[in-house]
Amino acid sequence: MRKRGLSFCVLLLASWTFCTASTTYKQETAQVVFDRLVQARGDHSGRPLPTLAFVRNATELARIQKSTIYLGENAYDICTSMGADSLNALAFLLAHELTHYYFEHTWEEEFSKSFVSTTVDDNWLQDEIQADLWGGLLAFTSGYRVSGVIPAFLPKLYEAYGKESDLPGYLSLEERIQMCQQTAAKIDQLVQFFETANYLVALEMYPDAAYYYQLIRELGYRSREVVNNQGVCYILEALTLFRKAEMPYSLPIELDLEARINESRKGGGMTTEHPEQVRLDLIKKAITYFEEAIQLDANYTVAKLNAACAYALLGVAQQTADPDLSEEHFLQAQLFARKATRSKNERVKEDAAVLAALMEAMQGEQATAQDMLLALPQDQPLVSINLEVLEQGIYRAPKPQILPTKDHETIEQLSMDLFLQTAKFDTLITFQAEGIPAQWGFTQQAGSLDHSYIYSHLINQGRYAILHITSEAYPEETKLGIRIGSPRSLVEEQYLHPDREITLAQGSFLHFPNRQIIIQLDQQQKVVGWCLYRMQNRSRG
Repeated sequence: MRKRGLSFCVLLLASWTFCTASTTYKQETAQVVFDRLVQARGDHSGRPLPTLAFVRNATELARIQKSTIYLGENAYDICTSMGADSLNALAFLLAHELTHYYFEHTWEEEFSKSFVSTTVDDNWLQDEIQADLWGGLLAFTSGYRVSGVIPAFLPKLYEAYGKESDLPGYLSLEERIQMCQQTAAKIDQLVQFFETANYLVALEMYPDAAYYYQLIRELGYRSREVVNNQGVCYILEALTLFRKAEMPYSLPIELDLEARINESRKGGGMTTEHPEQVRLDLIKKAITYFEEAIQLDANYTVAKLNAACAYALLGVAQQTADPDLSEEHFLQAQLFARKATRSKNERVKEDAAVLAALMEAMQGEQATAQDMLLALPQDQPLVSINLEVLEQGIYRAPKPQILPTKDHETIEQLSMDLFLQTAKFDTLITFQAEGIPAQWGFTQQAGSLDHSYIYSHLINQGRYAILHITSEAYPEETKLGIRIGSPRSLVEEQYLHPDREITLAQGSFLHFPNRQIIIQLDQQQKVVGWCLYRMQNRSRG
């Protein structure tokens, strides 16, 4: 009997240990998703940082109380039942509640609080739509795609929590899903604007990308990333108005896309009639956005680093015309750079150290700058690039790039060149980009494209970009045998060195202009899709 009793205790202890370990894993996973959402939002101005509480209560779904989001373990399990979309479902649930917090919705009995409610506040529906819409976009900027999971996810929530399909004073399941589907369509449009902006950055159409970030803001979504990205677009545009002799260095300007300056092509674009004044205006405009991003989140060191780069550029731009003012700008740049070095993000800290060295060089202390760069990790690209400039006065020799070919890439057998001759779009939106007529379009060719879609961007008949983008489930491969899931090593073996790389929050873009293709990688450096494009980038005016 003692042995049997001991065995039972051992089994009970093992079962308890397993359950505890399982719950811990769930809590840790939920915390990772939650932290990514909070970081992406980045709006900590004047309120406590929200926290997550994991609750082992069968009736608890998800709710916000003061600054705490409560997530039930049962709700987590329902999310996991979504299979490959489990994290997307979890992100939808948490982002929804976070949006209630960020938008300061005063009522606390949301649709997700155990699905128990008999009456609903008059503002309930408006708040729910807002929470779904901006929560969906928050999830996207964090690397999650939620719009496609909503119709299948909500019925599971209703069923699991015993919510009747028609409860007096509450939306029915059918009405709730219909509302979410309508909201999902709006989320998709905002996501499409984000994607368009991302690809325009990759194509170095900086002012055009800024227009789409502004569109998103005008629709009511404001986050530190969106604001920072606007500023980066303007500072990247300003850099094209510096001669190489003025600014030979590669600055650590960071998009949250985190785009880097292409070291092989900085400067030399002096085609504007009054470039000195234009670039000053652009840099000052960028600074206003970086400062706004810092106001949204005082700990957002990416914007502090970018502000330091902007002030350093102001210092360079005014060294001859006003040396005293130039010195003031460099002092301001040093202040922001020191703040950036306090970042918990190691890359931001390293970039701030690179900038500190470059500012010495910009002010004539090349030997000091060289010593500072030599003290940094030599495998960091910005270190090696700028050391070569300091030592040899030139950029490193460009790596081999793939040659052009007449055998153009296609997606779903659709020729981009033939499409341009008879282009038609399912959706066309006209807007004003700083007073200039602009048009955005979307099409899947009346449903004939099963695994891809096309965006168009047109500014005043002078600048355009047509983007044909694969879906995440695209079954075919490129002309050179790259398919979904291919490793980066194979991409570089076939397409050689990219002309430009843009690091995204959830991966990166590799741009190969000789083949008019942008290949997207995930965080594991595996291919998740690609974009074929045709473009024209005439200057403004």
